[in-house]
Amino acid sequence: MSDSPSRVLFLVAVWIGLLVAVAIPSQTLAFSIPLQECSNSATPESWAGMLPSQVRFSDVTQHYPVTWTRRLFSSEPRRHFAVRHITLKVSSCFLQITGASSSGKSTILRLIHGQEQPSGGAVEIASQYHSRDNNRTRPRNALPIYLDAKPSWDHTKTLEQYMDDTVRKYGSLDALTHDAVHELKTHICTIFAFDVGSKMWLRRKAVDLSPSESYRFRLILACLQSSLGHARMVVVDPHDRHEPRRLPAPILLLDEWMDQETSSVVQTVLAGLRKLVQAGAVVVSVTHKPERWKTPVPASQATFCREIVLCRGEILSSTL
Repeated sequence: MSDSPSRVLFLVAVWIGLLVAVAIPSQTLAFSIPLQECSNSATPESWAGMLPSQVRFSDVTQHYPVTWTRRLFSSEPRRHFAVRHITLKVSSCFLQITGASSSGKSTILRLIHGQEQPSGGAVEIASQYHSRDNNRTRPRNALPIYLDAKPSWDHTKTLEQYMDDTVRKYGSLDALTHDAVHELKTHICTIFAFDVGSKMWLRRKAVDLSPSESYRFRLILACLQSSLGHARMVVVDPHDRHEPRRLPAPILLLDEWMDQETSSVVQTVLAGLRKLVQAGAVVVSVTHKPERWKTPVPASQATFCREIVLCRGEILSSTL
């Protein structure tokens, strides 16, 4: 009988715990990830509304005319092509491109971005919106975002103001529901380990961010730009309860973007990028310092990380 009071206290504690768990709204629980303690819980399942993006190169060649300035200043003065016969397919993947100077790395990024058109072959960006009616399949491609400069911020603007400005500029709210945009912002912030449930975080000035926070926040804005950039092309019927609200996963192009940063900053940002590609995004990174990106890849992320090495405009080796 001496154990009876202990058992009663235990049952009372369990009952109180159940009442507290039921009383807390599920939305509060979803936003309770602290700034620096976001774990690998951001899985593809939490991105159910994202469409995987894909970049395809089909026998792509890019020629440049040999001019007297190239003969004087180029490291490859007599090479008529920047890239030659490049065929690859990148889908839901973090692709790192390495190679010597003038091997064609940045040319590949410019071709994906649309700054240049190939001399031969085809570059395609694919992502499709499938409605329930097979006759109404409509293309929804992400907008490739090119990043090559260290983030710089207006000293007067808060993080919330930057995000709202980005949505207004790139997202057409006539074509998207408010919930779809909110869900996109929530999941992107969670993946890059920012607590979107904290009003204090949203009111911070962008200039006050640490280096790793600054790069991660710039990636959040780039993801919004990429996923919302072409959303205005599609009219979503808000009255159709069966029509899925799906946005294309981002396509990000990083041209030696963090080559001047420390390994610790690169590794912190890389953790978020790996979660992003698990959600369907395409990230293509060009670097001259691949050692700063080297880190053991968890088994769950190994299939999402690939590398190619270029030499004189051709693929020397690839793990695609």
